[in-house]
Amino acid sequence: MRALTPRRRAPQIPQVRAGAAHEGLSAASAATQDKGIADLTSEFTSALRQRPDVRSTERLLASQHARIGVAKAEFYPIFSLPGTFTLDAFDAGNMSGDALAYTFGPSFRWNLFSAGRVRNNVRAEEARTVQALNQYEQVVLQAVSEVESTMATLAEERNRHTSLLEAVAAAQRSVELVRTLYRSGLTNFQNVLDMERSLAEQQDQLATNEGLISRALIGLYTALGGGWEQEPSPTSDDPGAGEAGT
Repeated sequence: MRALTPRRRAPQIPQVRAGAAHEGLSAASAATQDKGIADLTSEFTSALRQRPDVRSTERLLASQHARIGVAKAEFYPIFSLPGTFTLDAFDAGNMSGDALAYTFGPSFRWNLFSAGRVRNNVRAEEARTVQALNQYEQVVLQAVSEVESTMATLAEERNRHTSLLEAVAAAQRSVELVRTLYRSGLTNFQNVLDMERSLAEQQDQLATNEGLISRALIGLYTALGGGWEQEPSPTSDDPGAGEAGT
C-alpha cells in the first residue's frame, strides 16, 4: 500500500515582501542618516518573527502540519505488548505464589479495510494545513505592510524635520534683522511682530513634527513585535558579568 505524500510548503516569511521592506528601510536610512535605523535592516526578518500574531499563526501551522503525520500513521499496522499483574490475598500472611497472577501477550491492529477512510482523513488534514499556511502568509504580509508603512512615515517626517529646522533658523535670522532695522528706525514695530509671529509658527510646526517622529518610532517598534533587541549573554571574559545582577 502506497502512503500519500503531502504537498508541503515550508512556512517561511516571503522573501519578496521582506526584500521590499529592506529597500524601503535602506531608503529611509539614506535620507535620514540614522545609524540606528540602518542597523535594523539586518535583523528585519528575525524581529518580524517575534510579533505575537506571526508567532501564533506559525505555531498553529506547525501543529496542523504534524496532524498529517498522525493521520498517515493509520495506514500502517500497530503492534503492542500489553500485560497485567495482579495480587489477590486477604492478608499479608497469604502472600504466596498462588496469590500472584499475571498475563501478557502481543496485540496487532491494522485498518486494512478502512484505507479509504484513512486516505480521506489525510486529505482533510492536508487541506487544513494549506488553509493554515494561507492564514500564516496573510498575517506575515500584513505585518510587513505595517512595517513598511511606519518606515515610510518615519522617513517622510525625518525629511520634513530637516526642512523645518532650516525654516526655523531662517525665521530667527529674519527676526534678528528686523529688530536691528527697528532699533535703527528703518521699519515699524508691526514688521517685528509679523516676523516673531512667523517664527512662532515655524517653531510650533517643528515641535509637532518631532512628536510625529516619536510616534512613528513607537509604531515601528510595535510593528516589529517589540522587545526584538536582545541583551548580549554574559561571558567569563566580561569583567562586569558577575555584577550584572547587583
